[in-house]
Amino acid sequence: MRHLLGLLGLVSMPAFAVVPLFPQIPEHDMPKVDGILNGLGAGGDYDSSKAIDFSVLPGPFYTPEKKFGIGVSAVGLYHTASDADLSHQPSNITINSFVSSNLSVGVTLNNTTFLNDGQQRFELLAKYLNAPDVYYGKGYDAGQNDDNKHDFLNKTFQFAPKYSFKLRPNLLFGLGFDYQSVSASNVEMNDVPVTKSNELTNNQALGLTMNLTYDTRDYILNPYSGWLLQLDAGYYSDMLGDNEFSTYTTTVSNYIDLQPIPGVLAWQVKGEFTHGDVPWNYLPEVGGANNLRGYIEGRYRDNQVVYTQVEYRLPLFGRVGMVTWIGAATSADQLDGLGEDALMSYGVGYRFRVKDRVNLRLDFAIGENESMTYFNVNESF
Repeated sequence: MRHLLGLLGLVSMPAFAVVPLFPQIPEHDMPKVDGILNGLGAGGDYDSSKAIDFSVLPGPFYTPEKKFGIGVSAVGLYHTASDADLSHQPSNITINSFVSSNLSVGVTLNNTTFLNDGQQRFELLAKYLNAPDVYYGKGYDAGQNDDNKHDFLNKTFQFAPKYSFKLRPNLLFGLGFDYQSVSASNVEMNDVPVTKSNELTNNQALGLTMNLTYDTRDYILNPYSGWLLQLDAGYYSDMLGDNEFSTYTTTVSNYIDLQPIPGVLAWQVKGEFTHGDVPWNYLPEVGGANNLRGYIEGRYRDNQVVYTQVEYRLPLFGRVGMVTWIGAATSADQLDGLGEDALMSYGVGYRFRVKDRVNLRLDFAIGENESMTYFNVNESF
């Protein structure tokens, strides 16, 4: 339990300065900490008798852009009325939110609902953001140049639902749409105001999305075994938005239970590709809490990006575990340019189970000439 103390003072943000709220607690006060966690719904188990079994974890944070603030991570597990077999993995909803002293605010919701014992799935991504952000331009060389840094206020609203149904065991086909409205204001380059940016343009996009998924993972939030092979495609028309373009994502993930050696070996190869008049906010990105930890999200972006990561997930004792990983990414304007430049990442992470197969994660990642700290609910992939 001592290992949890640092987590109680963190917020679910992609990257921030770690602020311990309880750096040291005497042994006789540890039952009080257990009581607090149980009161927050973080007792380590899933109670299927509840309509939604929620864990809620608040904490302070600080970043140079957002200043001081407080955030809340919440994860809920539930079964629907259409589930006849409650041993099937539960549906899940994850909410990450924050508000800071400079009036930055953000809320992101991710939901996967299993229907009819997993025969269908409904997935939803919804996001509202009104907070400072950074942009370095398009391409590897632009991201390498610190003088390209643009500071701006990013106001984003996104709503992207998707419905999938099984074609055969483990094979699903999904249809949905993606709507996103983005505005960039108060743009500065090297602390000098920019009256008008030719790249950071305000835009709206509405597109049809579809995907084909082969999924044998035993538990989507924290797999111990199985494969995920997924192809996503989206088409955005200028009749419905401001730009006409298409996006394609291919994902291959594998999870290997190493028994009798403790732990799980997880690896992933993912490619994100675009074509057409792609707005800056739809360009594939290197960095962030999931894609390639260790880089400021949005610093490196281009039309085509491929990245890979390999992670060893080791349980230590009780509800505590750790991970270590290595990753790499390459980006280019055209497909034939992939591989010419590469970015590396490696790091270590701490895990604490708040519900059955649901972890808080605290990751320290080292990239090229920078390092980042992440605190989130659920694994990175």
